[in-house]
Amino acid sequence: MFSESDPLENGLSDESSNAPETEHSVFPRTVRMTLQILPNATRSLKFPHNSRILVGRADDEETANDLMLELSNYGGETNGVSRTHAAIHDQDGMVYITDLNSTNGTRINGLLLISEQPYRLREGDELQFGNLTLIITQLAR
Repeated sequence: MFSESDPLENGLSDESSNAPETEHSVFPRTVRMTLQILPNATRSLKFPHNSRILVGRADDEETANDLMLELSNYGGETNGVSRTHAAIHDQDGMVYITDLNSTNGTRINGLLLISEQPYRLREGDELQFGNLTLIITQLAR
């Protein structure tokens, strides 16, 4: 069964983060996510601690360079994914998603997200961007 997702303001105190990053770190911490894009694709993401990636679709290569999770090749347009649909970011050792006023909405485990409100992500969560479904099969910080 999938876990319930918390908005950012309600989810910061229930878990501690990894060891703090220092200015002298040789290797900055990263977030690693593996997503199963239904019905049969897998995509892995790796992004630096305290960064933000966009989720959406691009009409050309120039736009695609700005999107780290580009969903056009997975039926994004036909399934209602907006060009700039959502953002995924790491904060205080936890990963969050924010709907960016998308046309067809973003859901976590069936819950429609309020636009511009960050929600915490967990391994096993089912994400829907419009009608395109992804499952977080691995989430490591």
